[in-house]
Amino acid sequence: MEDRCFNVRFLDRRIELLGSGYRRPVAVIPGHDGLTVSIVERSGRVWRARRDQASRTFAQLVTDLPGRPLAARRHSDAARILVLTSTASDTAMSSIDMNDGTITDIAGGLTDAVTFTVDKGA
Repeated sequence: MEDRCFNVRFLDRRIELLGSGYRRPVAVIPGHDGLTVSIVERSGRVWRARRDQASRTFAQLVTDLPGRPLAARRHSDAARILVLTSTASDTAMSSIDMNDGTITDIAGGLTDAVTFTVDKGA
């Protein structure tokens, strides 16, 4: 199955097709620079693409996660994203360096977690 990724602008309700060809995307995360997007597929593959050419054909494979991604969000570090993954034995939070694919574990044992939010604090 091939899925498409969209951008929805709340201000004027404009809907824009970003790209297609992905297999069950879990998250599409806009880059801090406004020029890139990170796409996380249910298979665990994490892609990075230019926002104006975000189809899977043009995307760069960054890493392949060891578990099934449940949710992903922007990290406060512009070079990273956060991902919640599930394996047979654990649900864990990790960060991924989108430049080199390095996966850094942040927390494990998040039993029954299915999504998360990022609190930037005060």
